Formats: sequence, C-alpha cells, structure tokens
Amino acid sequence: MSSDSLKISADMHPLTYVAGPGGPSGSQVGNPLEAKISGRGEKISKSRPKRLPVRMGRINTVAIADRLRELHQLGKDPEFERFPASEELFLVLQHTARTASELKQPAHVPVNAVGEAAVFKTKLWQYLCEQAGAGQLMAAEQGQATGVRWHHFNEAVRDVETGGVPERPAAEG
Repeated sequence: MSSDSLKISADMHPLTYVAGPGGPSGSQVGNPLEAKISGRGEKISKSRPKRLPVRMGRINTVAIADRLRELHQLGKDPEFERFPASEELFLVLQHTARTASELKQPAHVPVNAVGEAAVFKTKLWQYLCEQAGAGQLMAAEQGQATGVRWHHFNEAVRDVETGGVPERPAAEG
C-alpha cells in the first residue's frame, strides 16, 4: 500500500490512519506526532492535550493491611502467624505476594476473599509507587540544593531502570 492512498479522517483519533479504497486500516508506526496527508506529501503535526495523572492521594494503608490480614486468615494462609505488622507496608506486600497462590476461597464466605485480596494488594502497590516517585523527587531536590549536579541523579535513575546493570556504550561503526 503506498502512502498516497493513506488519508486521515477528521472524526478519528489523530494517530490512526484509514487506508484508501481497498486497503486495511492500522495505527501509525514511527513518529506519533506526524502523518502524511493523502498524496500531497505535506506533514501535519497534532499534539495531544496534556492529561494530568490520576493520583490516589491519601489512603488508610493500615486499614487496608488489616483487611488483607483478615482475608489471609480466611483463606487459610499457611504462613499466617508470620504476617507482618500493618505499619510495615512493603513487608505486608511481600508476604501477600509470596503466599497468594496458597490461599483458598472459604466455602462459608460469600465474598471472593482471594479476589478482594488481589484488589487490595494492587491498590497498595500503586500507592507505594506514587510514594516512591515523590520520595525520589524530594531526594533529588535536596541533593541539588546541596550542590550535587543533575547528571549524578541521571546515573542513579538509569541504574534503577536497568536493574543496576551499567549500560554498554554504543558500538562505533
């Protein structure tokens, strides 16, 4: 299919192509902000409106951890006696991840205890991610205020993104 047969429909998402007569439709690959208009070779640029991320805000993590404890007790968690304190959010999440596959749905409970536990774990992980991002930003701002140059923080974030494995330099060719 040639690029001359592609056109953009005004009622569609700006990044979706509609093929001309007889051709399939599909998403644009490559530069998501540029598309060719049929046959004229002109380029258009569409920018998406910036959407603010939805944040959870403050949640009662202790109450959620307490509910997870109840659900693990109902589900006959084989390591229930080792369930961490509700204030130890990361340890609670590690414990629930380790024992999730061993939980059983009690017959006498109308609530899906295993499913509800999964939803609460997801919510706590999301909260933890948001807190980690805010904490990372605060640490970088504190470091910059004391004179640490930004490239040191880039290296720290890159180490996190690569799992601590340094990137190899690109081969020169």
